[in-house]
Amino acid sequence: MVSFSELLVIAIIFGVLFIPKILQVRAIDYQKLEATILKTLNDNNLISEVTDSKIENILSYLHHISNSKIFHYNHYIWLEDEINAMALPSGTILISQGFLENIQDFTDDEIAGILAHEIGHIELGHAKRRIEYQAKAEVFEDGVKILSRNPVLSLGAKGFSFLSQQLFSRDQEYEADNYAMDLLNKSKYDARGMVTLLEKFKLRDNTPKWMEIIGTHPHLDERIKNLSFD
Repeated sequence: MVSFSELLVIAIIFGVLFIPKILQVRAIDYQKLEATILKTLNDNNLISEVTDSKIENILSYLHHISNSKIFHYNHYIWLEDEINAMALPSGTILISQGFLENIQDFTDDEIAGILAHEIGHIELGHAKRRIEYQAKAEVFEDGVKILSRNPVLSLGAKGFSFLSQQLFSRDQEYEADNYAMDLLNKSKYDARGMVTLLEKFKLRDNTPKWMEIIGTHPHLDERIKNLSFD
């Protein structure tokens, strides 16, 4: 289930794109875009530039062994009470304040798991593709509005775009989980920490399984099953 603050961050991210028409005119400079996103989040008091030493050390180590083409990974504290994380397109990971306040409840293997998952989103190009997909969805919706003045068709187009984006996002979650497992298997951390991390998330999650259709993430049971060791 997407939290209100997560929706707000997503809205800001797409807001700084100045609507998809700009995306159709020129290629996106993702580093510049990310800098604009971070400035906007900071101006709205949604992030803090204070870094966490444990997160920084684990993130630096994972970056070192990942053979990434990105020069450096950064992290910022996302001023969100829920336990959460988000990857931006060019190497920035937002770690929620809620996670840091409960960091003692997680092992280093599990912390490496959540960071490896977000690294996966960046290295696999998910953060970039989400922006591009959003742009295409907006163009599709605008096209339906132009070609038809029927409000039912316009609503249907919006619903189709929403559901297709949810399925798109869920596929990315599985891919990022698998990437994380591969990265952890090359590291000094125990890859089983990824499974125990999701199990701890499950204990804290009160979202009914039937509400999965409106979430951007697969149900935790499905993600755990995908990663389970024989």
